Amino acid sequence: MKLKCTAAMLVSVLFCPAAFLLLWLAAPDASVQSLILVVGYPLLAALYFLIAGGIFRKKLGLRRITLWLWMLLPGYLLCCALLLLWQPELLQSGDILISLFQLLLLQTPVWLVVWLGLWIAGLTRSSEVWDRAKMRVKRFLIAACRGAAPFLAIGMLFFAAAAIQMYLEVAPAEDYVDEGVHTFTASSGYSAARRGHWQKKHHRWSTRYVYVVIYKAPGGWRWEREFLVTAEGEEAVQNRDQVDRRVLSIAGENSYITVSPELTARQYVEQTRRKYLILGGICLAIPAAEGVIWLLARRKHAKSP
Repeated sequence: MKLKCTAAMLVSVLFCPAAFLLLWLAAPDASVQSLILVVGYPLLAALYFLIAGGIFRKKLGLRRITLWLWMLLPGYLLCCALLLLWQPELLQSGDILISLFQLLLLQTPVWLVVWLGLWIAGLTRSSEVWDRAKMRVKRFLIAACRGAAPFLAIGMLFFAAAAIQMYLEVAPAEDYVDEGVHTFTASSGYSAARRGHWQKKHHRWSTRYVYVVIYKAPGGWRWEREFLVTAEGEEAVQNRDQVDRRVLSIAGENSYITVSPELTARQYVEQTRRKYLILGGICLAIPAAEGVIWLLARRKHAKSP
């Protein structure tokens, strides 16, 4: 039983970074401050906590408070660690750690509502009215899951196909020419509009503004870096901020990219392909899990008299 509880907590901890990275990739602006991530992650974590917590408590005797602490502390820390390991260039933005901490604080209202609901449910659990309401909610959730499962599977397969296509479109390492590491100096900057999240009420995309700093290096190389805070970008230009970047030009094309100086062309290609593989694997795992659940439910139904 103790081994099963450990496995349940491990699965719950791993669920947190999987959901976090999936929502990060789904965000249109790939930002920690994206509405999809700010709202979606706490709700998704709370939904998993309610469903899995009830199952683990009934089958394994695992206390909800234990599961919650493991999801909140190691789970969220693992989210941050994997995100920064996966995209280390985010560390170049000075406010990334502050944004991750703010996201942690934004989960507080969601968890307060969850625990308040569990407390109220505990007070009324023995009443006959609560039993009837619980049965109706259970039937509704089962019907809703059955109805949404095919659409979720189709959507995940679509995203998996897109991830596989992007994986195949990544140029091989042999197509890149290493131009060496150059020191880029901030020379100028300007404000730019970027598309934010979809506003259902107004039927349009929101607009967010960033400050783009242009970095230049000897040899005509150019690199642009976006700052979420205008003051930080203006300070970088004023202080003539310098950043080392490796330049990788594409053989036969008049184009190039810049990457972190510690990355080689092969490492950059492997990192980019790994990102698309993770996304594709997560998207394929969801319909696969649905299929396993469907088969188990069908087998159970066939065995029942």
